[in-house]
Amino acid sequence: MATAAENLIRHLDRLSEELRGTLTPEKLEGLDEWFRLEAPEACRNASRLPFPYNQRILRHFRRMREEERPLPAIAGFLRHGLDEIYDILRDYQSV
Repeated sequence: MATAAENLIRHLDRLSEELRGTLTPEKLEGLDEWFRLEAPEACRNASRLPFPYNQRILRHFRRMREEERPLPAIAGFLRHGLDEIYDILRDYQSV
């Protein structure tokens, strides 16, 4: 059985895969699908991590949800949050 960290990494890897290459209408649909369907599950996995890792990761998802304009929120998450979440998960797994 996979751990919450491993499940979260799998979700993020699928998102990263959507970002590879040229941005096409199909890729935009894939991103939309990830944020609608997989982001909630990724949040649940993040919440299962111990404190403070869970709070540091959930902060990125919370910022995105609180943004009034969804496209800038997603762009900010992709630009800053994704790399930071991978860094947090690496820290967690090295402990």
